[in-house]
Amino acid sequence: MIPLHRLPERAVDIVLRNMTTMNQFLLSLYYDHVKSRIKSFDIGIDLKFTIVIRDYFWMCISDPDHNFLTFTFYTLKDGTLFRQEGEPKRSFSENDLVSISFDGDDRIYGWTFEAQKSARQWILLIIEVFNLKKIDDLKYETDDYCFDSVKDMLKGIPLERLNITGDEAARNYDGILKTVPPCTHLVQETNPGEKFRSVLLQNFESLRASLLNFSELLIINSKFLSIYGEKFTIKNMNTFLKLWRKGSNPNAKHFSMSWVPIPDNDDIMNVLKAIPYEAIPDAVERLFLRFPFSLPVTYEKIRGGFDIKRMTDGRKATVKLHGRLGSFSFELFVWDE
Repeated sequence: MIPLHRLPERAVDIVLRNMTTMNQFLLSLYYDHVKSRIKSFDIGIDLKFTIVIRDYFWMCISDPDHNFLTFTFYTLKDGTLFRQEGEPKRSFSENDLVSISFDGDDRIYGWTFEAQKSARQWILLIIEVFNLKKIDDLKYETDDYCFDSVKDMLKGIPLERLNITGDEAARNYDGILKTVPPCTHLVQETNPGEKFRSVLLQNFESLRASLLNFSELLIINSKFLSIYGEKFTIKNMNTFLKLWRKGSNPNAKHFSMSWVPIPDNDDIMNVLKAIPYEAIPDAVERLFLRFPFSLPVTYEKIRGGFDIKRMTDGRKATVKLHGRLGSFSFELFVWDE
């Protein structure tokens, strides 16, 4: 086998163009003369760029074929990877090791070496090499890092979705939202208290959140909402629909609530009590914009349901109810026409 560095330029181009872009990137870390070539490649496939800020920091590029290229950054102090009690909050300029691994084609391989670049420089390099336009998903799971450092790392880079996970990060949601770039979709399934109402009022395209009470549902400005409904009742859902018909939640496009309890003496059809509706046969299928947490956005088939109208403008919506083992799911689909 002829070593790659001994091949003529034309032969190197042929070899590279028959490799995945992830493998091209890995190869460029070994061979300097490959770097100048891979920047010009347009891979033409839909890659997803995920960043996770937790007790250590990592990034991942994934493709539709479930291949993963992962970058894990470590700050080593006293032989441990994690921030110790009493240690100041960390900065992304302090990373001294990076571990790069590739998981695909039934193989896993990788290596660890000195990072040489800051986390921001690595992000910009990844965006350039893979022809990316944005960070698809930022998962914020810790309070171990200095907000100013996070802000400098992500400055000017478009962000699609922010996922604030865990009690520690949730308690500092306000600082996180001020630190990261503006995002379209927000996921925060731990509600830190009454002050979170200010977040519900913001115009996120979509929101997945934990609500403290029914009144919080009525102030949400998002188009798409997904929540657990254990704290809600059939009467709450009935009230919500009556208020929606009078103009509440005017931006609502698709609201989804799961695991709403069904008392033994109640019926889920009471969700529609005193509301005029048209029952649509299950054989009738209509296309509706899919919930955007499942990117890329596509359309899904809506079968049957109960059509209602908003009194303020005549806008039509479909209510779907699915009963299961003492609870039910509720969905409201608001049609464009």
